Amino acid sequence: TKHTVTYVVVNGTWADGTAANKTEEVEDGQSPASVPTGMIASEGFEGGAWNTDPSSATITGTTTFTYTFMAKQPPTPVTKHTVTYVVVDGTWADGTVMNKTEEVEDGQSPAKIPTGMIPSTGFTGGAWDTNPATATITGATTFTYTFEAFSYGIITGTDGSWTKGSGKTYTITVKRSVNDSECFSHFTGVEIDGVLLAANAYTASSGSTVVTLKATTLQKLSTGTHTVTILFDDGSVSTKLTIKANPASPATDDRRLTGLWAWLTGLSALGMGCAAFLQRKRRYAGKH
Repeated sequence: TKHTVTYVVVNGTWADGTAANKTEEVEDGQSPASVPTGMIASEGFEGGAWNTDPSSATITGTTTFTYTFMAKQPPTPVTKHTVTYVVVDGTWADGTVMNKTEEVEDGQSPAKIPTGMIPSTGFTGGAWDTNPATATITGATTFTYTFEAFSYGIITGTDGSWTKGSGKTYTITVKRSVNDSECFSHFTGVEIDGVLLAANAYTASSGSTVVTLKATTLQKLSTGTHTVTILFDDGSVSTKLTIKANPASPATDDRRLTGLWAWLTGLSALGMGCAAFLQRKRRYAGKH
């Protein structure tokens, strides 16, 4: 006993370009042997499939198998979100400060994350509020890169004084408020009253930053108040230093002035005595 098996193609053609149904006779209890292959989708259709797989079917009567192509679906619109990058207390690597943006597909991570940001003077140690590289973007998002403020402060030697002729040095210690272990690596020099000192006019060492002005340097300064500035490649700090006169010098000068006044007083008295003598002599001459 044989049964007619019919093959139908929908929204396409057979491999030979025809669309008419194909048939074969299959013995009862057997599976089809001439199942069509290589079907071609019509324009606007794709993804064909059998309603039931003929190759695994057991035929017990007249049977129809249909191969249908599905209509193509319009491409799913890609949703993109604007990602904004902001830098605070610094600039981007190119020296600009304007916000940067990129468009990122929904569910994806940013691909154009800025790098090489530069801190403004007095700031260091920048960091993102949230790491953009590991973020999944599902809407408009802003990432902010902020630098940390820092300062240099004098912890010893502020507003001090030095006496001429003492032969002593003068030490100023500067501490960095952030990453103080890096303080000395940023040290660049010393100024007094805006004039940069030669490197041999002082010594400098780490442990925050310790600057010692040599006695020979200080001895050259005039008496009075001077401004000492410790310089770093990312900032500076200043303090006042008062140079005092040698206490022995004023005493010597006073003795000299006292002797001078005594000599002038004696000279004045002698003059007055001479004047009186001459006046008496003239009077005596007039009488005789």
